[in-house]
Amino acid sequence: MYSTEVAVTTELSTGTKVILVAAMIHAAFFGAAFFYMANALAGAAPITRQTQRDVIAPYVTIIEPTEQANLSGDNIVAALAYDEAGVGQVSFIINGRLAHIDRSAKFGWTMEWNTRDVPEGTYTLSAIVEDRAGNLGYSPTRTIIIQHTL
Repeated sequence: MYSTEVAVTTELSTGTKVILVAAMIHAAFFGAAFFYMANALAGAAPITRQTQRDVIAPYVTIIEPTEQANLSGDNIVAALAYDEAGVGQVSFIINGRLAHIDRSAKFGWTMEWNTRDVPEGTYTLSAIVEDRAGNLGYSPTRTIIIQHTL
């Protein structure tokens, strides 16, 4: 048998706050758990903690390569992402399709992109950031040019 203290608080009509401490006793009897909490029937309410849900979208922008950059070979696509509650991941989008998800930010929010097998032409880059609360933020689209003979 063991017990755990549980605190409840109530406010008397005089405005005085009273904290009641009760012992919650756990016992195994026929597979059922029993507990007793003193003064619970006296109208005391359990202590509750209210938290606010994060509803603010995080921020993300592509920082590398620059707008209208000519790329060939191996490249790094980098994004700057921020959220005051923390960034969970950054997804990199090329021509509207998911190209990479960075969940670690070990070397910043980045994606390696080998353009050797990519046809020459104009491409769009963007990023989507997800914060730890599940809110999404979207970067402006950046246009780049793949050109194998620079």
